[in-house]
Amino acid sequence: MFKVTARILVCALVASVATTIAPTHSLAATQTELPGVGVQFHAMWSDYTDAQRYEVVDKMADAGLKWLRIDFGWSSIQPQNGSSYAQWYFDRADRVINRARARGMKVLLTFWRTPGWANGGQNPYVPPTNPADFGRAARYTAAYFKGRVDAYEVWNEPNLKGGGFWSGTIADYAQLLRASYDDFHAGDPNAKVVAGSVVYNDDAWLKAMYDAGAGGYFDVISTHPYQGVADEVPEAPDNGTKWRLSHVPAVRRLMINNGDGDKPIWFTEFGWSNHANYSGLGNWEQGVTSEQQADYFVRAIKYVRNNFPYVKNMFWYNERNQDAGKIQLDNYGLLHRDLSPKPVYTRVKSFLTSVAPAPLPEPTPLPEPTVEPTIDPTPLPEPTVEPTIDPTPLPEPTVEPTTPERKNLLPNGNFESGRRHWGAKGAKLTVARIRHEGRRAGRISPTTRVAGISTTSKLLPEDVRSLRVTGWVKSRAARQRIKVEMKELVRGRVVAQRTMWFRTKSRRWQSMPSVRFMPTGLDDARIKVRIRPVGKRPRPIFVDAFGVTPAS
Repeated sequence: MFKVTARILVCALVASVATTIAPTHSLAATQTELPGVGVQFHAMWSDYTDAQRYEVVDKMADAGLKWLRIDFGWSSIQPQNGSSYAQWYFDRADRVINRARARGMKVLLTFWRTPGWANGGQNPYVPPTNPADFGRAARYTAAYFKGRVDAYEVWNEPNLKGGGFWSGTIADYAQLLRASYDDFHAGDPNAKVVAGSVVYNDDAWLKAMYDAGAGGYFDVISTHPYQGVADEVPEAPDNGTKWRLSHVPAVRRLMINNGDGDKPIWFTEFGWSNHANYSGLGNWEQGVTSEQQADYFVRAIKYVRNNFPYVKNMFWYNERNQDAGKIQLDNYGLLHRDLSPKPVYTRVKSFLTSVAPAPLPEPTPLPEPTVEPTIDPTPLPEPTVEPTIDPTPLPEPTVEPTTPERKNLLPNGNFESGRRHWGAKGAKLTVARIRHEGRRAGRISPTTRVAGISTTSKLLPEDVRSLRVTGWVKSRAARQRIKVEMKELVRGRVVAQRTMWFRTKSRRWQSMPSVRFMPTGLDDARIKVRIRPVGKRPRPIFVDAFGVTPAS
């Protein structure tokens, strides 16, 4: 849904269908486990502060929700061309995703919106002229978030006509899937690719998607099973149309007929809006009471558990009420606009934390990326108006002024105290007189192919929102490839990670590309930095003046 200016519903069709068709449950046995329950979180919108973003993540985790669905704009990460990336947008996502992972939550990114340079300057809902441009951005994004984002959804509601989010054909959409599926997996082989994202259980549109060649280019099919008459109960029986949640067996049959019976269905949006009704509202604008909204959410979870075991995840739309001036759109939230809980939040929290009391899984150390995202040494400036999913974009705050450099949190980043606080693995660390500044530098002499040195920072100050990692290197061989890893540790457990690669340009001292790292904000956090030369026969390198300093 995100922002909807109109929904073209054939209201007479809904009202005129008199014969009901009972849901088909013979395709799979009834399950006893709850589906994974998540929520749409518009974390990238500019009407949030970082403190509010963290508050939302924490409240959703406290309620027992296991997933966040975050809309992520291609037009925002590559607003100017196809060769550079806007780091500020990734930084914002880093803060939210790292916080979610630290709270044991999974993340689904909806990847969409075409930048103007890729579609001849048309609106962001027009598909790219060259789908390979979308694929390259997908690969970069998946590599950047490798191990932190669990799934990528290709576009949002491409079947919605009349003021919707997709101006292309069904064949164009299938082409986008074919162009990006392998790229998403090249960036992160473990991430799932989610296709469809159709509003309602639109099995006819999905059949046309299969017919256009989309089969084999996704891991999950997603639908948005809002009730066509928006105040209907979740268990309203299937009437043979896409307008009901109970029509999902038709989607399941379509998948089985196309050889995808082993793939799941996710409801990546559903929900009810609480507001009073009045004359003139359309079927899709009918509201429910606050008590009904709370009741229907829990009933929908139970209904899916008991009847549709192939629906593995379901995401409520959305995290908080909006202020778009549209009565239906503004009142889906689990939270009020000021982030105070609504009855629906309280009810689902009580249900999920009592029915599924098992603790959320501990975050595990993150795998190393295998695809190298290119680091843009001069990040693009933030636009004054954020090209988000809102058709009437909210103003984007100007770039935050940086504060003066503060004290280095690495206790011996310049090696003036010798090897103290540094450890070596697969390499010999010595102190050398060849230095960039001061009196000493560190010399890394590899003894194995996986060689490097590491050090851990002091405890991070409570007010740190962003860190800057800097350093100087020198190699005896030009074009030596170097890898720098940054991990946030809380009592020895990895809760966030970022990795960067670069090459030396000559045999002289050079600064490594400056990297911003967004900590989760958890207590007792430290940053571990590891530097190592990479290659079949890595050569010795010198390192000096390494720093981890608060950037804001």
